[in-house]
Amino acid sequence: MSENRKRNKSVLVRLTDEEYEMLSVKAAATEKTMPTFLRELGLNQDIKSPLIRKEDATEIAKQIRMIGNNLNQLTKLAHQGQIRVVEADDARRELERLWQLLSSYRRKTPTN
Repeated sequence: MSENRKRNKSVLVRLTDEEYEMLSVKAAATEKTMPTFLRELGLNQDIKSPLIRKEDATEIAKQIRMIGNNLNQLTKLAHQGQIRVVEADDARRELERLWQLLSSYRRKTPTN
């Protein structure tokens, strides 16, 4: 990247007094201006993506809630004496689906 090129975009970042002071001190320690310091920090920093996308985390939470609801209903019926043997096929299928979803993330996520 050439220092002579024209930078025509700007970004406004709001900071507290304490945050501004901390960044000023760090920029000064590197003998760089605040914009140069922040630009280099942002452009040279490796960003790690989240292990699970928000949409997928929502689906996992939904599945866990469904399993919890099913188990609560079964427990209530068992305590009331209305059931003795539980057919857990639905719960097992939901657990298998959840396990597959979680396993797919394990395969996608590089190990350190």
